[in-house]
Amino acid sequence: SPHSTAPTIGASGSVFGLIVAFAMLFPNAVMYLYFLIPMKVWQAAVLFAFIEFFAGLEGGGMGISRFAHLGGMLTGYIYLRFSGDLAIQLHSWFRSVKRPKPTVELHEVTDELVDRVDDILDKVLKEGVESLTPEEKRIMDRYARTKH
Repeated sequence: SPHSTAPTIGASGSVFGLIVAFAMLFPNAVMYLYFLIPMKVWQAAVLFAFIEFFAGLEGGGMGISRFAHLGGMLTGYIYLRFSGDLAIQLHSWFRSVKRPKPTVELHEVTDELVDRVDDILDKVLKEGVESLTPEEKRIMDRYARTKH
């Protein structure tokens, strides 16, 4: 109720935000509505949004804040849509501010480094980029910044 003195408490808005985030990341994944009706996740997210919007307009719901659910969906969308770009920009800005870029000399590329990079690239082909250790990532970063 708009004039209520009781606070609104609940986590359902964040759950609806997670539904939208999941639909954005995996739109064609199949889910089962009520364990029976197969539908794509993006379709379910749109269906839930329509249900919440029209239920909110009716005003019913026994204390359910339908527009809080829609706010959670909007927040999930905005967060996933824009936070990645912002995080990347901030990360690159902080990297440039934190330390000066090292100058790399040609003689830093050794046969040992090239052999190690070849091994790492073979591992990436077999197991994927996610399989790299932090040390292997540092080696690849070092190699990428060298003049060769």
